[in-house]
Amino acid sequence: MRKLMLGGGLLAASSLLLGCPNPNTYGTPRTVQKGQISHTVALEGIYVTYDQTKIVTTRQADGTTTTTTTKQSDSAGLPMLPSYQLRYGITDNMDFGVGIKNFDSLQGDFKFNFLKSETVDLAIDPGLQYIGAFTKDGSAHLFWIHMPLLAGINLSDNFSITGSLGAVAGVVAGNVGTGSQSGAYSSGSAFLLRAGLGLNIRTSKDFALGPEVTVMRAFNDESALYFVGGLGFTFGKHQHFKDTAPPPGSAPPGAAPASAPNPPPPPAAVTQ
Repeated sequence: MRKLMLGGGLLAASSLLLGCPNPNTYGTPRTVQKGQISHTVALEGIYVTYDQTKIVTTRQADGTTTTTTTKQSDSAGLPMLPSYQLRYGITDNMDFGVGIKNFDSLQGDFKFNFLKSETVDLAIDPGLQYIGAFTKDGSAHLFWIHMPLLAGINLSDNFSITGSLGAVAGVVAGNVGTGSQSGAYSSGSAFLLRAGLGLNIRTSKDFALGPEVTVMRAFNDESALYFVGGLGFTFGKHQHFKDTAPPPGSAPPGAAPASAPNPPPPPAAVTQ
């Protein structure tokens, strides 16, 4: 890993070896109700395709050497450790979340639900994910900055479809602690685009299932393509998506309309 860090592949090495960006939310653009708390546990897996650069040095019979550089596509897929998140409602359209992604990184985000209706919801949900690695040879610190726009279509009070679209910025820094390069510092950055699709199935007033998958494409030498999928289990009261309650003062369905009040009796005639 030290050679990768010194060779300019710090971000790629960190994302593949230390932990990957995890953009899934397992929710909707709707925020948690003011003063309420929700808990989400997710089971997840990841599949990554990327390009590897291989440098081959060949020594000729006359003592000279030739170096060739080739790129080879590779891929890897594996299940990840569970994730946990806690959300707290600040106002009727703002909340924040904190949690642990795959038991290897800390996560925090702030959601602003700026459009709320019975059918369509929109929100922005900027967040930060931190991953750190510490060894006897040094350390690496990786920050993933998530900037998604969330859109939800509410088909009923119990079922919504959620889509996400946005960007992810990666910033990494590290140092090497041994050898001639002791204390050397290296840094890097990357930019990814992300798009996701999820379902939110509210089986009761305080429980929801949230299958979700997000695809991220990195624009760097590795051209990594990430597929993060999972199933979230959310515990906590959610807001009503379809207001089926009758307006105040109206009669319940099937009830006869209330009769108009009897007019007051006419004043008694005055006789001389």
